[in-house]
Amino acid sequence: MIDLKSKLSELTAFQIEEIMSGAIDLFCDKNGKPLMKVSEIQNKINGLDDYLICLWDSNSDDYDIDVVNSLNEDKKKQLKKLIIRVMDKLGYI
Repeated sequence: MIDLKSKLSELTAFQIEEIMSGAIDLFCDKNGKPLMKVSEIQNKINGLDDYLICLWDSNSDDYDIDVVNSLNEDKKKQLKKLIIRVMDKLGYI
């Protein structure tokens, strides 16, 4: 498995933002229309921003530690897979 924290630490804040945007794009067609209900997309990416920033820079004040702490292990695995998928699509790995 990829060392996600290490790969993320090499990225800039702009690239982290691209990952967040790219995650949403995965659930849309080429014209930007959602491929599923917006509530389903929200469920899939819920906590992504805080978890991504936590993995990128755990000393940052830009994420809500309570959100990260509330994520169960299954949700963290799903988010990691999503992050890796987006990073691969963006050519970051």
